[in-house]
Amino acid sequence: MRRLAAVLGQLPLTCSLHGSWGAFSTGVDKPGSSTEDALGAEDPFKAIGDVLKGNETHAPLHEEIDPTASAVNRRRNRRKRTVDTILGDVLHDALRLRDMGHKPTADFVYKRTQERMYEEEYGHKPPSAKDNAAKYVPFPPDFGLHRLIPQEFDDPWPRRAITPENPVWSRAQVEEDRATTGGAKLREWEAASFGPREGFDVVGELTDAMDELAYWEENFVRFIREAPLPQRRTLPLLHEHYRFLTHRLIRAERHYIATR
Repeated sequence: MRRLAAVLGQLPLTCSLHGSWGAFSTGVDKPGSSTEDALGAEDPFKAIGDVLKGNETHAPLHEEIDPTASAVNRRRNRRKRTVDTILGDVLHDALRLRDMGHKPTADFVYKRTQERMYEEEYGHKPPSAKDNAAKYVPFPPDFGLHRLIPQEFDDPWPRRAITPENPVWSRAQVEEDRATTGGAKLREWEAASFGPREGFDVVGELTDAMDELAYWEENFVRFIREAPLPQRRTLPLLHEHYRFLTHRLIRAERHYIATR
């Protein structure tokens, strides 16, 4: 009873205090209410404006980041992230082929890994040898043209010289030989032209193939350095010379690869 009387005795004082506070306050305060937002700003719109004004004083983002370095780093990180996965997939394919009775070699693993890495890097499969040849290898020399000045090139290796008697095989001739003889004539010509000669020293044949490749590489590089690309494309004599040197270098490379 004494506690109840003490509480009731304090009620008028509390009510009077509330009445005095209400006279000075503009609104009724609710529990948990505040004039500040979640970030502590009393005026949110003013705070947003201050942030925007502060961003205008800084340099734009695209000027701070070097796009070339960013792309290089992005590709490098992608390679780091995927090369192990790619190699694992290729090895899994090789083991599956082995279980099926095939004999995948290290060359198969290397080439397939390179193809998968190229596809991961550029988003499409690598171009085939046919596409590369169509884009970079010019047409073979045409001996059917009637020239005022005959086209004569000094070839120290007449066995692989490009002549009217030993021309470059065109794609139509290859397809025709494949349809008629199954490619026997082409294989016979390749063995006679690029393979090592019978009865000769193997080391001497390899040295001779290296000398031939170096000779024609030197001629080719000197020519493309002295004759710029616009002239090679427009002047007929330079273009014919470029076609001859390209295909003669290809023959030297094939002879070196076969001998090696």
